[in-house]
Amino acid sequence: MTRKLAVKRLTASDLSFFEWQYRQNPSSKQKAINLNADPFIDKLYPGLGDLSVQRRYPVDVFIYGPGLANAYNVQRKILKPEGAKNWRLNGELVSNPE
Repeated sequence: MTRKLAVKRLTASDLSFFEWQYRQNPSSKQKAINLNADPFIDKLYPGLGDLSVQRRYPVDVFIYGPGLANAYNVQRKILKPEGAKNWRLNGELVSNPE
């Protein structure tokens, strides 16, 4: 599979994917980043629009920053919950890199 790059401006609810942000907002239940069907499916991975394919895929995530810090690599999964419109980048919270 060819490598693809997606960049997303994170919303306040997306930030709870990161441990520090999640702990600052105890009322937050979300620990994932929403991946809107357009562009995630429509433009990058049109084959995932077919609901007969699996609904969970492992991915390598590279987080850049702050500033010029080296990339921080974590393994997570993307999934589409039953009945949901969008996919989610999900998994355990991302802690601060050492």
